[in-house]
Amino acid sequence: MNRTDRTRRGLRALIAALLLAIALPAGVTRADEIAVADAGALASALRGAGPGDTLLLAPGAYGAVKLSGISGAAGQPVTLRSADPKAPATVAALTVNGSAYLTLDGLLFDYVYQPGDDPKLRPYSVSRSQHVSIVNSVFDGDRPDDRGPVDAPYGTAFALSVQGSSEIEIRGNEIRDFYRGMVLAQIDGLVVADNDVHTIRMDGLNFAEVTRVLVENNHLHDFNRSVDSKDHADMIQFWTNGTKTPTTDVVIRGNILNSGLGAYTQSIFMRNDLVDRGKAGREMFYRNMVIEENVIINAHLHGITVGETDGLTIANNTLIHNARSDGRKPSPGLWTPQIRVSPASGDVRIVRNVTPVLIGYKGQRDWVVEGNFQIQDQNPSRADYYDAVFNAAIAGDPRQLENFGYLRGGPLDGAGIGASRLAGMKKSDELRPMMRTLPDPVYRNRFTFDARPTLRTTSAAEHELGFAWMLQGGARHDGPELTVTFPEPGLHTVRLEVTGPEGGVQSAETSVAVPPVEVLEYDGDRGTFTTWANGMAETVPGAPQSAGTLPLGAGAAVVEIDRSAIAPFFGARDFDLALRLRARGGPAAGGELLRIHGSLMLTVSGRGLLQAELMTATADRLRVAARGPGLTDGEWHDVRLVYSAAAGTLRLFIDGADAGQGRTTGALKPLEHWGLAFGNPFGNRKSFDGELAYFSLKANVEAMAPL
Repeated sequence: MNRTDRTRRGLRALIAALLLAIALPAGVTRADEIAVADAGALASALRGAGPGDTLLLAPGAYGAVKLSGISGAAGQPVTLRSADPKAPATVAALTVNGSAYLTLDGLLFDYVYQPGDDPKLRPYSVSRSQHVSIVNSVFDGDRPDDRGPVDAPYGTAFALSVQGSSEIEIRGNEIRDFYRGMVLAQIDGLVVADNDVHTIRMDGLNFAEVTRVLVENNHLHDFNRSVDSKDHADMIQFWTNGTKTPTTDVVIRGNILNSGLGAYTQSIFMRNDLVDRGKAGREMFYRNMVIEENVIINAHLHGITVGETDGLTIANNTLIHNARSDGRKPSPGLWTPQIRVSPASGDVRIVRNVTPVLIGYKGQRDWVVEGNFQIQDQNPSRADYYDAVFNAAIAGDPRQLENFGYLRGGPLDGAGIGASRLAGMKKSDELRPMMRTLPDPVYRNRFTFDARPTLRTTSAAEHELGFAWMLQGGARHDGPELTVTFPEPGLHTVRLEVTGPEGGVQSAETSVAVPPVEVLEYDGDRGTFTTWANGMAETVPGAPQSAGTLPLGAGAAVVEIDRSAIAPFFGARDFDLALRLRARGGPAAGGELLRIHGSLMLTVSGRGLLQAELMTATADRLRVAARGPGLTDGEWHDVRLVYSAAAGTLRLFIDGADAGQGRTTGALKPLEHWGLAFGNPFGNRKSFDGELAYFSLKANVEAMAPL
């Protein structure tokens, strides 16, 4: 048995003991129940409360409650419970200090913002206390109404702060509309379980200097982020900045972290910044950490990020990219959750996880990395594409976990990899329409929509259900599957309606984007550069925006277009480039006309002859010299290059006439460091001298299916 196995077995025993230490029996040995009518009666009852007493609070407002020196006994806590769960007692503020064996059950902690309140106000706090349980309660926050748009629509204050305590249980609560959810520090013996945490502005659960911790079966979802602020949002965060003792013996298990329809957050983020910054050594490494069976559906690369740790297991977690929560900047790498572990960590096991990316393993001898399955949502033709792995991860509502269940017959079905709660999800009488979106492997405007995953959620048979598809424009199609070729680029919405055996109708909706073939255009009449790289026409930032022809040459590249503005060109299997130009200065005008470094270069010789160089991802450099009229004669000329990987040809046209061709193969190179330059961008070769009246670049033209 290796050290990590012993650690896991020891942690399970420790957590079992912790639960026994914290949990309360179903009935208390002293059955004294005291009816409490109002805040004054509560203060009076607390003065005489002892082990086993239960104070039943009538509905109403109890203001600020202070519980200092309250003492129950093992198995006989002092309990404050709402008498009517449907009309809970309301607490405006809470201070628990120096108390032991205390349970707060079924209360409404209702924070109401007051002008001037600090965003980091802690209206509900526990300190210097032992064996305190807060269960089945609601922490209801507030949003300021006297601040600007960066702050006003978002929660403020901390829901619950616990510090300097031991044997704390926080279970079965709902926490909503706060700046932060829980801040938990300097605690020995802590259970945070079965809580529903949502519409939080920044962090859900914060931990520092904690030992013997179980974080289990919590649902953190749909944060209400202020993305224009400097917030650094995490669903679960452990930190060491300013601490003096390490966090040890932690289990994070069976949680659902789902950004839903909210903005992106980091998911489980455990940077060890004291060690990172050289302010501490191995004595401050996290120790004996287990992260297992969690489902993460989010849109930030920090899916599970763990800093320097001694004794770490990351097992059977499933990390999925939720594109609905992406930030504004197009960056799949940034918005896709990953598993990232500090390479300095020791005694590490990363096994049987489902993740797009895994970073940190460099062959360390005391690491075990095996049985993990990598997934991706960028290339539909591969077997690890989301909709070949999950029920309906691309088109499905991210709030419905069934959409991320492992697809029957897919690579995770019965494999024992990833979070087990996503395997074999149970059917019910409740009808939840689900659909998979399957992009055509060849044509980018053709999609197949499959409603049969709906059968995973219902006990009804396929012949008992009716399936109808509604397209924009009113077209309707019946049946469990539909293939559509969209005639135009843009965002297209498809609606699925499923009729159940009893006639009830439930619906689901998805949108697919058909990218335009246009990539970049310069219009001399308007003097503008336009890009379609993000799926819509946008002005290129920083490019010339004045009407008239664009001067070229003068010893440098006069215009350089960022790579992001021509992103669809990279990796394409075809392109169509056209431009209209005129030389200045006769033969001396020759020089480098255009360059996408590493992929494409156009040069005009002193005799006016055009030469094209093309480098694909798989073939050697191809050079094609054009025939036809010289381009340095001072006249306007139309130049066109057409590449087709399917045909294996690069063809050149000058003034509409065939001017030459060469043969090569393969898709274009992927996006690297370089964009498009008119002229030589390095200053080591002469640029073409002249003027440009028009430029157009199209890509993936052949990937559009005919109607």
